[in-house]
Amino acid sequence: MPGMEFCDLKLHPSGGEAYGIAYITFNSIPAAVPLNTRLRRNSIGAEFDGRVFFICNPQPPADHLLREIFARFGTLTDIWVVRGKNYGYAKFTTRVSAEAAITALHGMEVFGVKLKVMLADPPPEDGRSKRLCS
Repeated sequence: MPGMEFCDLKLHPSGGEAYGIAYITFNSIPAAVPLNTRLRRNSIGAEFDGRVFFICNPQPPADHLLREIFARFGTLTDIWVVRGKNYGYAKFTTRVSAEAAITALHGMEVFGVKLKVMLADPPPEDGRSKRLCS
């Protein structure tokens, strides 16, 4: 990339998974402006890269337990259960974290709850949220 002098991607020491941050050094401010604009524009769509859909049978455990279960696989930005239902969503900062959670948790019983965990469909394009959750 023109104007870039150095790029250092930060990785987790044990698993090698990217933290989702990088340090980039440019030789001038004008060289950095186009990249900053692209990153902001792309981050909106990339935000949902790490969403998983989960079903708990018979009922979901307490919110703090769900957070504890899913947070083991990466940086969890949000988790919610649809009010009155036995399913919900967990959102990670990376797709790699979401896939690790799916691989480890799908079909498992945790805290007496059988889990089905899969990659979530993307949210509606119209930007409306149907979040009726805790």
